Amino acid sequence: MNIHELKEKPLWQMTGEEFLFLQQNSEHK
Repeated sequence: MNIHELKEKPLWQMTGEEFLFLQQNSEHK
């Protein structure tokens, strides 16, 4: 999964899984 592509996606187009993936990745920074 490409995090940069995900960040360019509107939130409402994300699946719950994609959203959780983003949340987990932003926590590590």
